[in-house]
Amino acid sequence: MAAWLRTPPDLTSPPRDELVMKVLVAARVPGTDAHAVIVAHRLYLLELMQQWTRLKEGEASDDLSLALVVDAELFRLDAVIRWLDAAEVRLAREVHAADHRRQSGGPHQREVLVCGMTLAGMPRGRRARLRRRVIGYVFQDFNLLPGLTAAENAALPRAACQ
Repeated sequence: MAAWLRTPPDLTSPPRDELVMKVLVAARVPGTDAHAVIVAHRLYLLELMQQWTRLKEGEASDDLSLALVVDAELFRLDAVIRWLDAAEVRLAREVHAADHRRQSGGPHQREVLVCGMTLAGMPRGRRARLRRRVIGYVFQDFNLLPGLTAAENAALPRAACQ
């Protein structure tokens, strides 16, 4: 048993993840809104995180084994949500690039917009203020505002842009 406990898990082959497959299919099937697929799954995962967090605050606080399982699940869900966020950004970039290629017939220079402001050439101090006021961070220990749901906490930076 001691040898088994010290043996690392086999993570060399890519996982066959149903969510990854759904996003890939949504991105490639004409007429399918990949963004809507990602949003639906993100909302579901946020709800699951809320459930696991409530469990952690309740029963898991007295049971070390349960607390470790809950933490593992919360970290796993967080990683899946971060992957969905990255996939959504990549898909949006691809759609934007494809639209631009169709309009201009060639490659283009990319720019980063935050709340409609371009970051290129923006003074350093102004970028720092923009980060403080607009960009949200989700910490690993889930420092969320207690009066808001997880989705509302995640949406706070977006509200600053409106």
